[in-house]
Amino acid sequence: MNRHRRGLTIVGLTQRTPTTSYGGAPVVVLNLARYCLGLGIDVQLLLFTGPKVREARFAIPAGVQLTRVRLGAFPLMLVAVLRALSQRPADAILSLGNKGNALAAAASSLLGRRDQFWPSLHHDLATEIAGWTPGRQQRRLKQWRRWVEGSGGLITVSRGLAESCCALTGMPAARVQTIYNPIVDDSLAADELAAEDRQPSPHPWLSERRPVVMGVGRLTAQKDFGTLLEAFALLRAQRQEVRLMILGEGEEHDRLLAKTAALGLGDDCQWVGFQPEPLRWMRGAAVFALSSRWEGFGNVLVEALHSGVPVVSTDCPHGPREILDAGRYGRLVPLGNPEALASALAATLDHPPAQQALRQRAAAFSISRSGEQYVRLLGLTSLK
Repeated sequence: MNRHRRGLTIVGLTQRTPTTSYGGAPVVVLNLARYCLGLGIDVQLLLFTGPKVREARFAIPAGVQLTRVRLGAFPLMLVAVLRALSQRPADAILSLGNKGNALAAAASSLLGRRDQFWPSLHHDLATEIAGWTPGRQQRRLKQWRRWVEGSGGLITVSRGLAESCCALTGMPAARVQTIYNPIVDDSLAADELAAEDRQPSPHPWLSERRPVVMGVGRLTAQKDFGTLLEAFALLRAQRQEVRLMILGEGEEHDRLLAKTAALGLGDDCQWVGFQPEPLRWMRGAAVFALSSRWEGFGNVLVEALHSGVPVVSTDCPHGPREILDAGRYGRLVPLGNPEALASALAATLDHPPAQQALRQRAAAFSISRSGEQYVRLLGLTSLK
């Protein structure tokens, strides 16, 4: 890194296989990287990759100094991380994920740079350790306390995560900072936003009159698309014109397809797989539904709001309640309750909120606002 400039190293973004389906981590990391580059801050990304990965599935911004670290035994990965941090010393080390936090904590300690290290929490720790033995739970919580001890502090992506983490670990609240995920690109001018709105729909359904309920996310138990299917079946029994479209891929794909058939949803439900530009799809939806059992934040809710699309979400831990301001910007429903979800979808279709209000709310989660908070907290200064 150019030592006349400030530098940030980000550790822990992971791609295990060439076709891995991702959550929101790449969006957050790459948006933050772009923001820092725009301020003249050098950015190094340590990307953990599986043996068959030849290139990242997500677009790495030009200017990011990419270092691949092959997934494997902890000591071997630690050597690679130490080498990268030594060759390109930075002013701050930001890590994410259990493996990224563990490796960055160990490396920063060995290099005598512990105060420059900032671990981050993007997932619900209580959900992670639920069902574990008491001994294993305590080992994980002790691990988090060790990571944060002597570091700059812990960064969480929602207040709910911060409160839950402190309650579980006994960590002082003063050691924890919350910075919402940088999602909305507020650098675009009004005419550029209008041009995006005029882009042709990527699917015929999204330009037809029939309303589309949309879900976006990895097809995993966490996202609970099964409840969304049941809710849609109830809604469709009352409104024959509605359709359901789900973007994403994952291990529950076959089970969910079977459930779609069992519910008799037929041609009114489409599974369109992973889409690299979900906002193009969201703009044509009549309502967006998040059926998750838990989240860390809920990036897709912000993306839907930014698209001007009304949203309905489960009141899951953590993120949706904060994003939607306790229901002011979208209805919140209990977890695993298809009847409540169907009722909220129907009410939202009948009485959609104003698009402008939704977009204004999304602006609270802009790249510049969150990026500025990261830069200030991590002690980075721009050259502009």
